[in-house]
Amino acid sequence: MDGIIDRYNKKVIEGAQRIARNKEIPVIERLLMAITSLNVSGAVSEEVMTHIHKPQNALMHQKMQQVLFLEITPIFTSIIQDGIDENIFHTVYPYESVEMLLVYATTILDDGMIELTDEEQLQRMRAFAFNAERMLGTEQEMISQQLMKILTKE
Repeated sequence: MDGIIDRYNKKVIEGAQRIARNKEIPVIERLLMAITSLNVSGAVSEEVMTHIHKPQNALMHQKMQQVLFLEITPIFTSIIQDGIDENIFHTVYPYESVEMLLVYATTILDDGMIELTDEEQLQRMRAFAFNAERMLGTEQEMISQQLMKILTKE
């Protein structure tokens, strides 16, 4: 299982890095793409994810999240910094804001952690965008509108 977790983490980190480096993608779209790239469903089999989310395997899940927070937070912070440089985001806490967004995204929006209906998941995503706008100091609806575009493409 450690090997599976390591491969999963490497795949997710590489995907986030690839997105963060692509300066041709607008900052908000890049941020949302990076967040949605964390969705574990496509990275490992459903059977493995079911196993990882069992209560007796909480330590394994925690290990996955710990590596992700240590590796992903700086990657996402670079996207936020690009947004600050472009006068899109206005926060004095880019790193800490990313941590808060990641905790929510990897807990509430993680398919295996909390069972949500499609309607509940959509509501959580709207709330996520709403609060991200405030935390990052961007215009109202700027993240929400982009999130809806991404969701309707899928």
